[in-house]
Amino acid sequence: MQEEQQVKIIIPQSIENLKLPDPALLLEFMELKDRTLVLNYDIDMRVSVLSRQIIRFNKEDKGLPINERKPIYLYIDSDGGSTYDAIGLRSVIELSNTPVVTVALNISASAAFIVFMGSKVRLAMPNARFLIHRGYVAVSGERSTVEDTMKEYDRSDKEWEDYLLSHTKIEKTTYTKQRKKDWWMNAAEAIEYGIATKTIENIDELYQ
Repeated sequence: MQEEQQVKIIIPQSIENLKLPDPALLLEFMELKDRTLVLNYDIDMRVSVLSRQIIRFNKEDKGLPINERKPIYLYIDSDGGSTYDAIGLRSVIELSNTPVVTVALNISASAAFIVFMGSKVRLAMPNARFLIHRGYVAVSGERSTVEDTMKEYDRSDKEWEDYLLSHTKIEKTTYTKQRKKDWWMNAAEAIEYGIATKTIENIDELYQ
């Protein structure tokens, strides 16, 4: 029989020895406990952490009916970033059996807009802003390399167009016209085009 491990408890004897949790880490812990995720940085490979957390929540819920699962809230305030990393996170959101709610806090631009679209329930703060555009590409190297990269860019661009038109109320003629520029819209316009499903009118709507 293994001996029980003794846990040594150290009680601070003075205020100088008292170490409180870092406020940022404490908030992050509380948010994870409440199934709240935050995307408030430029999108890159770091979003894989969000994907893993969504997968972990699904593992915790395995066997539970969908209507008994505590929803995951993903708050977004980002200028965008890597398209491929955004698509990866969006795919996890779409495949999640545990409901994921995306919330546009402020800016959901470019790649962040791609992530926002992954949920069936997409909430927007009254003053949220959205940006749809074709993105930017810079390629150098041998001609064949440049041509291959541009083919991939065109394919990804077409896939995004098909996705957007099938998941919103945006007409193809409208998209074709707007895609030539940076297309900004506010929360009301996002509702009109079927991008956001609801504008938040009371903060209590974010509590589950």
